[in-house]
Amino acid sequence: MIKSVVGAVSALLVSAGSLFAAMDQISVAQMPVAAETSEKGELIDLLNEMKAQSNVDFPVTVAPFSRSLHMVASGSSSAHLPLLDPENGSPPAPGLAYSSETILGVEFSLYHHVDVQVDPENLSGLNLETERSHTSLFEFDIAPVTCVDCTLAKINSGRDSVFLFASNVSDGVIAAKGLDQIQKTVFKVFPMKFVIREGDTEADQWLTQALQAVKASGRLPELVPSLLN
Repeated sequence: MIKSVVGAVSALLVSAGSLFAAMDQISVAQMPVAAETSEKGELIDLLNEMKAQSNVDFPVTVAPFSRSLHMVASGSSSAHLPLLDPENGSPPAPGLAYSSETILGVEFSLYHHVDVQVDPENLSGLNLETERSHTSLFEFDIAPVTCVDCTLAKINSGRDSVFLFASNVSDGVIAAKGLDQIQKTVFKVFPMKFVIREGDTEADQWLTQALQAVKASGRLPELVPSLLN
């Protein structure tokens, strides 16, 4: 069954190869492990697999986050990744849009001292913090912090703040540092997507089909293990 699905999607992509041959390039935000260079990183491996599934080739550029987004806005790149969609109906920026297909879901959780009671349905009155580049995900007041490890260590020592951040990152810090006085409460799963120019249906269609082919192959977990919860 799975092989037939993979075959059908792959055949569709091959037949549409000439249609998507105009993909300019895809730019990726530079991050440890996920995208260190244009040849190294889990997201680079994902893009290479998408190319292989579709028989479409294009250059990949790794750049600082803001520059990578600007490349899409200026038209020099067909798409940027990654970006979490807050699902509030707002575009990433004027003239840009989220891809229709989700790459994967990223779980965010509330991390608090074991003596602090937290209700994810009612966050009023809590001293909320998150990593500074993620404040725009939330529509409530939340303070930015620059050091994930330091913030979690302070909470473990008894600080009454609540840290709201990606579970895969936070859980790794807690395990590595043996922070046994922290309790985790799952908050929400945000979809990770590509960013494209608003109205670019060609790029969106290619991304959708290529991502679906990778998912159908079953290879996604082995390509991006650190991004999965």
